Amino acid sequence: SYLEEARRTAGGVLVYAIPRPTGIGFPGHNLLRNCMDFATGSAGIALFLHRVANAKQKPGDFNFTLDALLDS
Repeated sequence: SYLEEARRTAGGVLVYAIPRPTGIGFPGHNLLRNCMDFATGSAGIALFLHRVANAKQKPGDFNFTLDALLDS
């Protein structure tokens, strides 16, 4: 059920994608500007989408999560 919720959230996040000649960007905090930072910008969104897309693989090698502890 958590994975399905993450997929729904990913769908909502993708609504804010901004196509650019070099790829896709996302607005940051308050939707005021394109932002590439980890907390509120494209870098964090990319990591979240990557995690959702690869959720079926063995967890444990992802930034800033404790997923490896779930198997113990």
